[in-house]
Amino acid sequence: MDRKSKSSLNSRELSGTAKVQKVHSSSEFKDLETYDLTNPDYKIHDLLPTLELINQRFSQLFRHAISSLFRHNIDVQFDSVDSLQVGDYLANDTTPDIKHIYKSTTLKCSGFMAIESPMLFSLVDIFFSGSGDSVNPKRNELTTAEIRILLRVLKAAADKQTEAWGSILSFKIKLADNYNSPVSTLFRSDTEIILLSQFTLQLGSQSCALHIVMPYQALEPVRENSRPLNLLSRTLSGNAIC
Repeated sequence: MDRKSKSSLNSRELSGTAKVQKVHSSSEFKDLETYDLTNPDYKIHDLLPTLELINQRFSQLFRHAISSLFRHNIDVQFDSVDSLQVGDYLANDTTPDIKHIYKSTTLKCSGFMAIESPMLFSLVDIFFSGSGDSVNPKRNELTTAEIRILLRVLKAAADKQTEAWGSILSFKIKLADNYNSPVSTLFRSDTEIILLSQFTLQLGSQSCALHIVMPYQALEPVRENSRPLNLLSRTLSGNAIC
């Protein structure tokens, strides 16, 4: 994703995120400011500290899990969490080409994870005692072995997402059976707001993106309950994450 996109939250403060408009009035409220609540960035600015902590926690848990799975050092770095319209995301040619749908039975929503195929091909090569340095071109169909490895990687990601969210709520994920189901069918319209968590996987000299996407509306119940958010922030900021 283009980090310079107007949807990026990491590079801007609240004052540059929401549209601010002075209220013209001669009353005592003349200095009152109003905010455009339809702005995607404004919707989650107050959730960013919590979302960032959860994603940092996930990146560390997933790094240990995937490195153990392939018995190879694979680094996982959390990059950013953004809000944007799903149509803008799906129309971007730089998004990872392999997308797999998941369903959260606890949040009653569906989302998807996306990974770049060159990294998958390298992981398959490592799994079968290769060096992981081979580069295969992108293609529309995956082999049976590649699908098996893909599901192992995404299952590990789903398990660690569940663990990372466990400090605040139950977030169980069930992966779809078919890896190439069209993700556009998950959303009601192209203007629906999604939360995009971006990570970088590093294997030797090769790096690729891992995206985890969920609809913004799935976090509405979490937003209304401030105590778990505050508790999570205090817990994770006050303790080292192994």
